[in-house]
Amino acid sequence: MGPSLSRKLVEQEVANFELKLKQSAINPASQLTGWVYWQRDPRGSPNCWTKVFAVLDSAFLRLFQREESAPRSLLLQVAVASAEEHDGRLLQVLDLVGEQLCISLYEDDTFELWESRLKEAADLTNAFFCTLEGPPALKTMDRNQDAKRTS
Repeated sequence: MGPSLSRKLVEQEVANFELKLKQSAINPASQLTGWVYWQRDPRGSPNCWTKVFAVLDSAFLRLFQREESAPRSLLLQVAVASAEEHDGRLLQVLDLVGEQLCISLYEDDTFELWESRLKEAADLTNAFFCTLEGPPALKTMDRNQDAKRTS
């Protein structure tokens, strides 16, 4: 199966996942919103961070240019497959196709809240995709780790 076909299948499954979350009772009552710094291009400009308005709704993290025009200024949407603290003030978020994004928050309370809620979002995503043998990104990571161990 080619990369574009597998990506389309993942996108279709993510759309199904989003629909099921909207219809289910497991959807958290409140969204988490706030301003974060997003590392838009970690390879090309590792020291360049963009201030964005973030919305965490169930298992989906959405980044917007501005708070007041959030629905119309979507920059990025990901289904959170994993979230880990990195280098103290960074949160690394992995989506279902293995793409990674980094966000930074300065205040301790805010950082801890976002870290906790992102991990809950990842748990929700993983619980849904476990019926499909796990999120595609995590299966790829497992295969890569297995290959490193055997070589």
